[in-house]
Amino acid sequence: MRPAVRYFARAPRLLLAGTAIGAGIGAGVYCLDAERRAQLRELRESAHLLRTSMFPPLRLDTEPPVVIAESKAVRIDPSTLTPHPVVLYPASSPELTLVGMGVRTVSFLKMKVYSAGFYVDDISLRKLSRSPDASVDELVDRLLTAPAGIAVRIVPVRNTDFGHLRDGFTRTLLARQKEARRAGLLTPAEDEQVSEAITEFKGCFPSGSVPKGKELLLVRSPDGRIFVEYEGRVLGGTKEPWVGRNMIASYFSKNPISEKLLEDVAKGLECHGNVKNVVLDHEKKRKEAGQ
Repeated sequence: MRPAVRYFARAPRLLLAGTAIGAGIGAGVYCLDAERRAQLRELRESAHLLRTSMFPPLRLDTEPPVVIAESKAVRIDPSTLTPHPVVLYPASSPELTLVGMGVRTVSFLKMKVYSAGFYVDDISLRKLSRSPDASVDELVDRLLTAPAGIAVRIVPVRNTDFGHLRDGFTRTLLARQKEARRAGLLTPAEDEQVSEAITEFKGCFPSGSVPKGKELLLVRSPDGRIFVEYEGRVLGGTKEPWVGRNMIASYFSKNPISEKLLEDVAKGLECHGNVKNVVLDHEKKRKEAGQ
C-alpha cells in the first residue's frame, strides 16, 4: 500500500486515540478542579463558622451579648458597639468584674462621647446585703464606704485628648466640693485638703491625644486612693479618699454622667450581688411620694 494510502487508513485510529487521550486529560483536569473547588468550599465554611462563633450578630432589642474573642470574654455596649471585658485587670487594683456599662452623651443633640464600664471586685459584690427597693446610688455608696476595689473604664467613641477629659473630671469634682461646702460637710481644713488633692488629680493627665477606642481607667483602690491608668500604664493618682469617692459617685448622682450606665448597673447589681429589686433613684422617690 502506498504511504499516503496507509496514512489515511490509519487516520481514524489516530483520531480516536487522540480523542481518548484528550478526554482523559480533560477528565483529569475536571477532577482536579472539582477537588480544588471542594477544598475552597470547605475553607469558606470553616472561616464562616469561626467568624460567627467569635463575633455573633448583634441584636439591639436584646441584652448585650457576651462574646469570646481571643480567650477574653467581653460584653458589647449596644449604643456604641464598644467591647468591655467581663474581667478587668488594672495595674493599681486586684481584678474587677463588669457590673454595667453605658454611653456618655453631651448637649441636647445627645452626641456620644465615650462608653463607660463600671467594675467592682467580686468579694465586695457578694457582701452587698439584701435591701428591698435600694437605689443604685445607695448601693454604690455602700461599696465606696467599704474597702472595695472599683473602676470606671472609659473608651472614647471619637478622638479626644487628655486635656478635654481632665477638664470634665475637674469640673465634676469642683461642683461636688462646692455642694459639700454649702452643706457644711467640709471643715475649712478639709476643704483646703480637698482642693490640693483635686489639683494633684489634675496633674495625672499629660498633654496629648486620646484616640477613639483607647482605654482610660479611673481606679479606686480598696484603701480609698484613686489612680488614672491609660492603656495599662499608671499615669498618677491621689491618696485623698474624698476625690476617689466623689469621682466614682458622680456617675450615680441625681444628675448622672450617663443614664444608660445607671440603668445597666442597676441590672448588674441584681445579677452579681445579693440584692433584689434595685431601682433608680428617681423611681424610688416617686414611690416614697406615693405618685
